[in-house]
Amino acid sequence: FHLEAGFDHMYVFDNTGANATIFKLKNEIDPDFGTETTNDQIRDDLSSVTNLFPSSKVTRIDWPATICNNNRPAHDDPGERSSQYAAEAACRVRYGPYSDWMASMDPDEYFIPMGNYSSWKEILDKVD
Repeated sequence: FHLEAGFDHMYVFDNTGANATIFKLKNEIDPDFGTETTNDQIRDDLSSVTNLFPSSKVTRIDWPATICNNNRPAHDDPGERSSQYAAEAACRVRYGPYSDWMASMDPDEYFIPMGNYSSWKEILDKVD
């Protein structure tokens, strides 16, 4: 969808591997959970989806973290946050210098051009 809406490239930070132990435990408790395993390895990751697209349009980055440290100096408890924040920062550092615009979104979020616009390129051209 996002490529059709005018995005040139998608960087998918896939943290499926971080949840492999959780999925394996769920399978042990509930065999009908639905995650397939082979030789104790979870076979689910997003490569089955990202491989449907050319690498010139979609890049999958293995991101095996579920949480990250807030790294607050001088605090007894540094706190924990979703690794989403670290993934977003890593994306900006790795790919930001090569991008005019970047958007960060979850897989269930869609940026839909509306009104007289059929593409995000049209909207951003007016701002640029």
